[in-house]
Amino acid sequence: NDAWKKWEQYTAAQIYLTEQIAALYISEDIKPSISMQNFAPGDVIIEEGSMAEDIYDMINGVADVFFEDKKVGEVGAKEVFGEISFLTGQKRSASMIAQTPCLVSVIKGCEFKLLMKYRPQLVLKIARGLAKRVVDLNLKVANL
Repeated sequence: NDAWKKWEQYTAAQIYLTEQIAALYISEDIKPSISMQNFAPGDVIIEEGSMAEDIYDMINGVADVFFEDKKVGEVGAKEVFGEISFLTGQKRSASMIAQTPCLVSVIKGCEFKLLMKYRPQLVLKIARGLAKRVVDLNLKVANL
């Protein structure tokens, strides 16, 4: 039966791809190192004008965003921040100061490519966050 042969080919291809992907992960000895840092209320997480060497993922807590000493926003749990300056290679455009106790995952720039392999959902999270910022900015500009 022709349909049965196609099904067998499909299944064989699926098994082959799964084995190849698994082999990549099994043979990889290096795993990304992600550090966790606690910040107390008032602690500076990111300083405006500093070099962007890391990307941050807020695990728990809330931080205020300051631009030229003026509060312009907040970052809460499950939000990635610091990625724009990191990705563009520019200095930090704003400061982040812990409003509440914060637990933050710090991703070193040198680990970012490796992390994309092991946590592709992080890349999606960053893309969604950037897209949301663009939409929010467009709405602000449209309402001016």
